[in-house]
Amino acid sequence: MYTNTSASTPASLDPHLRAEVLDALEEVYYFLSPEGDLLQWNDRVTEVTGYADEEVEGMNAAEFFPADHRDRVVEAVATVAAEERKVTVEADYLTKDGRRLPYEFSGSPVFEDGTLSGVIGIGRDVSERRRRERLMETVTNNVPIVLFGVDPDGVFTLARGQGLEALDLEGEELVGHTVDEVYADTPAVGENIERALAGERLRDTIEVDGRTFDTWYRPVVRGGDVEGVVGVSMDVTDRQTYEDRLEDTNERLEVLNRMVRHDIRNDLAVLLPWAKAVRGQVDDETNVERVIDAAEHIKQLTETAQEYVDVVTGNKTVDPEPTALEPVLREEIRLRRSMYESAEFRVVETIPDVSVAANELLPTVFRNLLNNAVQHNDTDSPTVTVRVTEVEESVCIDVADDGPGVADDRTEEIFGKRERFTDGSGSGIGLHLVYTLVDRYGGEVWVEDNDPRGAVFRVKLPAA
Repeated sequence: MYTNTSASTPASLDPHLRAEVLDALEEVYYFLSPEGDLLQWNDRVTEVTGYADEEVEGMNAAEFFPADHRDRVVEAVATVAAEERKVTVEADYLTKDGRRLPYEFSGSPVFEDGTLSGVIGIGRDVSERRRRERLMETVTNNVPIVLFGVDPDGVFTLARGQGLEALDLEGEELVGHTVDEVYADTPAVGENIERALAGERLRDTIEVDGRTFDTWYRPVVRGGDVEGVVGVSMDVTDRQTYEDRLEDTNERLEVLNRMVRHDIRNDLAVLLPWAKAVRGQVDDETNVERVIDAAEHIKQLTETAQEYVDVVTGNKTVDPEPTALEPVLREEIRLRRSMYESAEFRVVETIPDVSVAANELLPTVFRNLLNNAVQHNDTDSPTVTVRVTEVEESVCIDVADDGPGVADDRTEEIFGKRERFTDGSGSGIGLHLVYTLVDRYGGEVWVEDNDPRGAVFRVKLPAA
């Protein structure tokens, strides 16, 4: 710590302001004459400003500040001297090399034998606080939220944020008014404030003037007493509208699912046996076979649609768990062989005895891929080849066909929920369901060209 030897400092300070303590401070310490001249300062002053002690000696406090901040500092020192009270002021500290550092200075009067002998105080670097304030201002000005504070009497002490614009309110209009005055038509707001003032932390969603706000309330507790409430409200009107529409859509899907599950499937249960029964009773069975093929296809579509609706509406959760791969894949291949007698299904080598991260919907993945390999094949006798390989911590399942393949510009599009095959042979929803399930299992699915022709659908699932 440095003391200007040409100026006297009050003796009463010496026992209390030990140099080693003051030099250890992170804050700037200073002692000024009533006129603002530097009489005593700690090492932090020279460290921050870049001036040597010999240069600081004899300088006036005003010289450490840029011209646009100088008047406020001079006025603050004069106020301490004239009114003999503590004063706090924010101003940019000007370094020797011209840098501006945001600081907050607090000064208090010092008396010697009843006479004002100077101003003593500290300065704190508020760069980080300024940064947080700018960030908070950016958020409140651009995000539909409201930050608020309320005192023990229910009076607003703070209200700011873009969320107020939707209510045609200004933060300054709310400060000084009670919650009951501002939200007279929405008593639930006042009730929540009362609960928070009683010490409860809560969250509630309330509609105010046609807008929906999700609000968090937190009591401010000091010394065991609640001194107020702070909170944040977020305008979730658009999200709520979307959720309401989604719920309505899900309800409609439920109705469709029930119709598919019961009405259409029941009719098919009658149609298929009748069609098969007349198979040998007509001279030309071509039309009968077409009816049977169409009915089988409708049955597959209803199964896929039912499973898809169950997944997207949440009726069936997709929580991955260790699932044995071999029995699931082998059973689906067996079923496809019995359904598509003209197609050949080959398994390269053997299916390893491994488990993958999946669930009871895993058969849906393979059923749709195997069906797809046959239904979109342009040969009279499709060949479908299945290969399973273990790669590090994953298991890869390839379903290859010898059909027309997939155009390069559609290898990603075909997994979209609105995609339809250009040959008109399917809705495309099956591949979207495959993608959805594999994605929720934590895996990947993609398509590549087969050699010499056709496509290879590759599924990569986490080993479990």
